Amino acid sequence: MRGTILIVENDRGLRQLYQTALRQLGYDVLIAANGGMALEKLKSNSVDLIILALELSDGSGLQHLCKFMDVQRQAKVVINAGHTMAKWDFRSWAADAFLIKSTDLTELKNTVDTLLERELNVQSLPCSTSK
Repeated sequence: MRGTILIVENDRGLRQLYQTALRQLGYDVLIAANGGMALEKLKSNSVDLIILALELSDGSGLQHLCKFMDVQRQAKVVINAGHTMAKWDFRSWAADAFLIKSTDLTELKNTVDTLLERELNVQSLPCSTSK
């Protein structure tokens, strides 16, 4: 396997589409329908990259992002959004990439390959989980 990816996506069809495409590229793929499920997967599995939707049934993907990073700071994060508005939310800056959802998976696959094959020691921006 080339690495482990966690797909956090509310839409079942997109979860399955991404899972199939990334497995064909040789990645081990875990899926979660919401942030709570994703957090449980992160606590019990080592993950190299998270593909994170912004609209989840249990809150915004950005609300969950810092929790995910607290559990597995080394994981790369790709925000996969339906629109660009959240790109300007400072919490999205902690992600390594920001993509717009599409059924053409070329950009997603290229981004995943680039992030997981790149061997740079770039640290993500810190997230504050204090209230």
